[in-house]
Amino acid sequence: MYLTTNNIGTVVIGKNDNWKQGANIGKKNNQNFTQIPHLIVNSTDNL
Repeated sequence: MYLTTNNIGTVVIGKNDNWKQGANIGKKNNQNFTQIPHLIVNSTDNL
């Protein structure tokens, strides 16, 4: 819904090994931060 509302036709999802391994922003924030790509991918199912 966000993509169509904002006229975005292409979504690029890349793979960056270990780019979040150094995140040290607190246990709860680390858990939320590392889940971001999965949430984005899952939300594209509703297009």
